[in-house]
Amino acid sequence: MSAIMRIGVAGAGLIGRKHIESIETSPDGVVAGIADPSAEAMTLAATHHFLWSLDPLVEQLRHVLGVITRRETPLISVEDAAGTLVVVKAVREAAQTGARVSPGQIMEQTA
Repeated sequence: MSAIMRIGVAGAGLIGRKHIESIETSPDGVVAGIADPSAEAMTLAATHHFLWSLDPLVEQLRHVLGVITRRETPLISVEDAAGTLVVVKAVREAAQTGARVSPGQIMEQTA
């Protein structure tokens, strides 16, 4: 049996709600939280018992500090965290350059 994947959703609009609906009906995942500054998102998170944040980066940094100080346990493995950082770096580089950048290209650069 595989572990349940905790998934964060960015946005509580039509598409975000569709993502939430899909995740909630999947046996493999659970919505861990939602990042959206709207009052509707805060209500949605409270109704479904999700974490809610105005800024996902602030919440992520808060959690990392909690893990470092041993007040919280990690939500994902080190490997998954490293993979996430590679994807974030690829997205950032693509946004800055306007070019297509794959996570594989980033991995090749760091090898």
